[in-house]
Amino acid sequence: MAEEGVSKTIIADRLGHTDLQNVDVYFEASPRIVDNIDKAMGYALAPLSRAFMGRLIEDEQHSTQKGKTGSRIIDFRSAATPLGNCMGCGKQCAFDKPVACYTCFKFEPWLDAPHEKVLARLESERARFSADERMATVNDDAICAVREVIAECKHINEARKGERCV
Repeated sequence: MAEEGVSKTIIADRLGHTDLQNVDVYFEASPRIVDNIDKAMGYALAPLSRAFMGRLIEDEQHSTQKGKTGSRIIDFRSAATPLGNCMGCGKQCAFDKPVACYTCFKFEPWLDAPHEKVLARLESERARFSADERMATVNDDAICAVREVIAECKHINEARKGERCV
């Protein structure tokens, strides 16, 4: 019942308890409870966390580095199309590209890049490691950041469509 979201009061009543002090044991964080909370609240809380720290740009011509060597960010596991640029040209960066890029303030994702493919790959990897919660959650910040980028791109593209219709 706890995993399905039933309140402590109802569980205590169903089990014949006269108070709530022993019911907490049923509410310890199980993976299923965490998943239920994430499904119910994840998207609503994402804007508060702001995992994406970079700056969305139109394309490479609008980037800080404008095509300098090492500035393009590509995820060949998802698509051969670039995702954006790095303001630091990737110099002295030892993080996993492009996963870490989405949470980096130097990342300039392109408006029409295949961010959905990156998200699909990251979510697939998360599902593959679902048996080990610590491994499954390694890229959760990046997943939130990619979702934010996708939402910002969608918002801008919808606004542009609205302007054309007027």
